[in-house]
Amino acid sequence: MAQDVLRTPPSELTEPQLASQKRAVPQVDGQATYTVTVELSNVRGKVELSGSNTGAVGDYDYVGLYKAPLPSDPNSNGYVTYRYVQDGLPYLTGENYGPGWVGAYVAYDYLRGTYKYLARTGTTT
Repeated sequence: MAQDVLRTPPSELTEPQLASQKRAVPQVDGQATYTVTVELSNVRGKVELSGSNTGAVGDYDYVGLYKAPLPSDPNSNGYVTYRYVQDGLPYLTGENYGPGWVGAYVAYDYLRGTYKYLARTGTTT
């Protein structure tokens, strides 16, 4: 009669034991790669804001339109207009396209309780 193999339930295994299992899933080190973009376009003479984020989009992520230069602090609310990413992009603003516009993708940092820039455009000419 074959001897039964005593197995430790998964809930009782230590991390080194889990890592040594034949089909163990590698541990996640907390790093990820994602791409964030923001664009300004001329659509029928008006500024169109567009942007994307291949990572998680927060409830308060937005693309903003600013008069150059871009404020150093996104918490200053120095934007001319904005659109929350979850409300859908692209967004055709009522602003006339021309020189001096800057676009930015801004996200809320829940850990610090502040907004931060994730991407920006160059200044339109």
